[in-house]
Amino acid sequence: MIKIHQEEYEINRNNYREIIKRISSQLRPEERAVIKIDIKDHVMLNLLLKTCRENDLSVIYGYNDDKTINLIITKRR
Repeated sequence: MIKIHQEEYEINRNNYREIIKRISSQLRPEERAVIKIDIKDHVMLNLLLKTCRENDLSVIYGYNDDKTINLIITKRR
C-alpha cells in the first residue's frame, strides 16, 4: 500500500509502473513516499527498485519486524 498526498493506493504487479510515475510527477524534492510490501515478495522489490531508478527516484529500504519491507522514495537532486 502507498499514500500519495493523503490518497492510498494498493500496489501490485499490474499497476506499479503507473504508481511510480505518479509518485515521480507529484513528489516535491522535500517530500517522500513510503511503499510497504511483503517481505517474501522479492520480485516486486526488484521491479520497484528498477522502475524508481528509471524515473530518477532514490530509494532507501528496510526490513520491519512485522515481515514487511518499507521503501522510502525521494526525488534525486
